[in-house]
Amino acid sequence: MAKYLLYALCAAAVLAMIFIFRAPLRWGFKLLINTVLGLALLLIFNLIGGLVGVTLGVNLLNGLVVGLLGPAGLVALLVVRWLTL
Repeated sequence: MAKYLLYALCAAAVLAMIFIFRAPLRWGFKLLINTVLGLALLLIFNLIGGLVGVTLGVNLLNGLVVGLLGPAGLVALLVVRWLTL
């Protein structure tokens, strides 16, 4: 009987942890998806931009910037690249 009570308490603790950390996990997954989409956008941009000689580095930081800011992030990276040349 005590073993089943222990299992019930452990299950309740796991459910409480999931309930508490639900929002941060959702934000983390959204950030991960946006970063992957940003990296894909950078790859496509480099394929097209390579034809005219404008490329950006495809790395995690650039993917994160483009993933979070969208097209404005891509433009911001291009401006930073232009100012540092």
